[in-house]
Amino acid sequence: MSAEHSAAEMLRTLLGDVALARGAVARGDVQQDELLPVLARAAFFYPVFNGWPSPVQDWLEELTTVAARQGNDDLVHMARVRTAVVRMRLGDFVGATELLASTEVGSITNRVRQWTVVTRARVAVRSGHLDDAARLVADARAILLDDNDWLTTLVEVADAERLLEGNEIEEAEEAFLRALTHLSRELLEERILALQALGFVYISQADASNAVKYLGDARELLRGAGIWPEVIQMNLVLGALSLPLGDRASAAELFDEAIALCQEHKQPQYEGVLKVMRARVHAAERDTSAAIAATLDAAGAFAEHGQAVSYMGMIAFLSELYLRRNEPEQAYETLLTGVSIAKRLGLPRGESALRSRIQRLRQIVLGPQRFDAMVESILRRKRSELERGRSEL
Repeated sequence: MSAEHSAAEMLRTLLGDVALARGAVARGDVQQDELLPVLARAAFFYPVFNGWPSPVQDWLEELTTVAARQGNDDLVHMARVRTAVVRMRLGDFVGATELLASTEVGSITNRVRQWTVVTRARVAVRSGHLDDAARLVADARAILLDDNDWLTTLVEVADAERLLEGNEIEEAEEAFLRALTHLSRELLEERILALQALGFVYISQADASNAVKYLGDARELLRGAGIWPEVIQMNLVLGALSLPLGDRASAAELFDEAIALCQEHKQPQYEGVLKVMRARVHAAERDTSAAIAATLDAAGAFAEHGQAVSYMGMIAFLSELYLRRNEPEQAYETLLTGVSIAKRLGLPRGESALRSRIQRLRQIVLGPQRFDAMVESILRRKRSELERGRSEL
C-alpha cells in the first residue's frame, strides 16, 4: 500500500472509531470513560494545517470535558498541550504559550512535562527566541521517557527546527533525518512537516534531486490526508524544481493538477502563479503559441483577483514571448497596453519598468530606425481602421 493510501486509511479509521465509540456510549453499550482513549488517539494523531478545516479542536474540547468529568487529570493536561500545539500550528503563539504555562503544575507526569517543554521550545523557535529554545530542548532531553513512547522523537524535531531557524543547515539536515527514522507513522502531521523542512534544506543546498524526493514524499502524505492547499503548494514547488532537472512533462502534470485543485477547492491565491509556471513550461518546450495563451490566462487570473503587480509581470513576459515569435508589433502594443493600465492603477514602478522595456525594444532589439518605422506603420493602420469605421457609419 502506498504512503498516500496508508495515510488516507489511517485517517478514515480515526474518524470511524470516534463515530462508533460515540454511538456505543449513546446506546449505553459502553461507559463514557471508554470513549476517552478513542478521542485521545484521534485528537493527538489527526493532522492540523493552517487554512484547512480539521475536527481536532472539537475533539479536544470533548476530550477535556469527558476526562475532567472522569477525574482523569493526566488526560486533561495532555489535551491542553495538544491544544497548544494546534494553536502553534495556526500561528497563535501567545495563546499556545498561555496554555502551556497553565499546564506546568506539580502533579503532571513526565510524559506531560516533556511534551509541555518540547512544545514551549517549538513556540520559542517560531517566535525567534532561539536561545530560549536551546535551553528548553536541553530541559526536555533531561526528562526520561520510555524509548518506545511516541513523544520522545519530538525532542529531536524541536532541535532540528531550532537548528534550521538558526541557519545551521547541515546540523538541521542530520537532525531531521534522525527524527524521520524514529517518528511514529501515526504522527502524520509531524512527518509531513519534517519532510517539508528537509526538502527546503536541500533546496538551500542546491540539491534538487533530494529536494524533489522529500517534498514528493510530503506531497504523497498530504494527498492522503486531503490537505489540498498544502498539496497545491507542494505541486508548485515540485514543478518548479522539475523544470531545471529537465523533466518538463512532470512539471506540466504537477501544475495542471494544482490549477484544477485551485478551482475545485477554491484556492484562487495560487492560481495565477501556477498558470505562469505552466506558461514557462510551454516556453521551455518552445511552444510559443501555447505559452502566449497560458500567459494570457495567468494575466486574467491576476486581474480577476486584483493582483496588479503580478499582472504587470505577465504583460512583460507576454511581450518577450511575442518577440520570441518574431512579432515585435504585438510586443510593442502589449507593452503600451501595460503602461496604460499601470498609469490607471497608480503603479509608477510598473509603468517605469514597462517603459524601460519599450526603450530596450527601440534601442537594442530593433534599433531606432526599424522601431520608428514599425510605430509609423501601426499608426497608419490604426488611422485607416478609424477612417473605415467612420465611413461605415
